[in-house]
Amino acid sequence: MKLSQRFLKTAQTGYLYSDGHMAIVHSKPDEHAGQVEWVTLHSPEEVGIPVAMAETHRLIFNRYGLLPFLTLPLKSISVTIPSVEQGSHRTRALGLAVGSVKYGFPVGTMHIDVLPDVLSADVYPYPINGVCTYAESAEKHCWGGHSISREYR
Repeated sequence: MKLSQRFLKTAQTGYLYSDGHMAIVHSKPDEHAGQVEWVTLHSPEEVGIPVAMAETHRLIFNRYGLLPFLTLPLKSISVTIPSVEQGSHRTRALGLAVGSVKYGFPVGTMHIDVLPDVLSADVYPYPINGVCTYAESAEKHCWGGHSISREYR
């Protein structure tokens, strides 16, 4: 997905799903209305990034962390859901869940370890727990309590 820097000025958080669709929550101050928030939905075709992740989770991007990576030519995103079994012998002994996010670029990869019980991160695989599907959200014109301003296909 090649997002423009202008588009990212209002982007706060991105939610990428295993089927490739994405919801981006935007926010900006308005002198009359205060803080205004809205959502843009992006179809898998428009996002164009193959995602390898369990269907039970979504990947949450932070504005100040890894959301700007979506302006780069990503070839793939691979997510390992955090679990105790995937850690080292030391993290397993401490009962800490360890996961990872791997970004594929044309010139190489970037790997980020995720330890949700210890560190907060700018990117995190999070359980979906009853969130509407892409089609349901588009039909309701609502996503996570926010109005959908535009659907990109």
